[in-house]
Amino acid sequence: MIVKILIQNLQKTSNLASDLLEDKDPDVMLAQEINLHSESGQDDFSASNVSSLGYGTAIVAHKSVRDENPTVTDVQRVDSPYAEFGGLIRKKTTIATVQGIRFVSFHGYN
Repeated sequence: MIVKILIQNLQKTSNLASDLLEDKDPDVMLAQEINLHSESGQDDFSASNVSSLGYGTAIVAHKSVRDENPTVTDVQRVDSPYAEFGGLIRKKTTIATVQGIRFVSFHGYN
C-alpha cells in the first residue's frame, strides 16, 4: 500500500488546509498551526487537541483513505515539557492512527 502524506505548517492561514487537501489530494495530512475555525468542512479535521482558539496540530484522513477506513483513531496529545512566551504556552504533539499506521504531527519545540 502506498500512502501519500502531506506535511505542512499552515501558519494559521485561513482555509489553507482545505485548499491544500483539494489541490494535492493526499491520503493523510499532518498540519501544524492550523486555523481550524477557517477551514471548509471543519468536521473532516481530527483536531481534538487544538487550543481553545482553534490553533494547533491536526491529523486529517482525506477522502481517498476514507473510502476504506473513514476514521482517525486513537488520537493522543503530548505536551512539550517546556513552556514558551513567559511560561504561558506549551506546544503540543498530536498522535493518531489512520488505517493501522501511526502518525505524529507536531510544531517544533524550542
